[in-house]
Amino acid sequence: MILENFLTEIKKTTADLWHKGWTEANGGNITVRVDKAVLEEIDPAAGQWVELPKKCHKIAGEIFYATGTGKHLRNVELSPSANGGFIEISPDGGAYRTLWGFQGGSKPTSELPSHLFTHNEVTTDQPGSPRVLIHCHTPNLIALSYAIKLDSNILSKLLWVMQTECLVVFPEGVSFLPWHVPGTNEIGEESAKLLKKRPVLLWEYHGLLVIGSSLDEAFGRIHVAEKTVDIFFKARLCSAKLNYLSDEQLEKLRSQFDCRIDPEIMKTKLPF
Repeated sequence: MILENFLTEIKKTTADLWHKGWTEANGGNITVRVDKAVLEEIDPAAGQWVELPKKCHKIAGEIFYATGTGKHLRNVELSPSANGGFIEISPDGGAYRTLWGFQGGSKPTSELPSHLFTHNEVTTDQPGSPRVLIHCHTPNLIALSYAIKLDSNILSKLLWVMQTECLVVFPEGVSFLPWHVPGTNEIGEESAKLLKKRPVLLWEYHGLLVIGSSLDEAFGRIHVAEKTVDIFFKARLCSAKLNYLSDEQLEKLRSQFDCRIDPEIMKTKLPF
């Protein structure tokens, strides 16, 4: 039942990402840290160990579901084993091997360094520890990185002022990373540092990385951020001068929901 329930969740989430238009062609990828009990319900076919660029000690021995490189997320719903599979991290955290799935000789996502470096940074023994990382290509947020010169504080403040929900959903704000070549160790290491601080990261001109304790939590964070920028663009089409939540109103929200926020974001002046 653990395997069946997990595969139902992964199929639903990948289908939702596709239908939202956030994962065109082979764009986007997912990793999920899964209960080791899933091994009791599969017939493992262990592959060769593949050395990681650096050791990930905190996730040593853990099992992950990862979507496959070059695979279309829209097809995961049809076959999670043909379009992804389970990988195991070695006992010393320095390598991984495939256990199940990846049919036809496919491999885990090319963004695996970003995923595993991040899981290694954010994994804890506490309840609610992040287990999911989703990377997708959200059009409004990508367009925003072309339209406005962004940094983490400007992006965070924009989300806060454009929808009441955002300060509550992202009280710590969100992060922004200037353009890097995707699939490299460098972008993986930089992303891991930023996601340890804040659960949402926008890669300039590219897309989002979002962590969560569940697929629903990670998906929800993507949905809120992308919808809010859609509201911003629609408002800008209606008027060059916008009305939006004031600092006083943000403070009332913070007080009502007892949010611990970054005061530097509150001080940020928006460029519109």
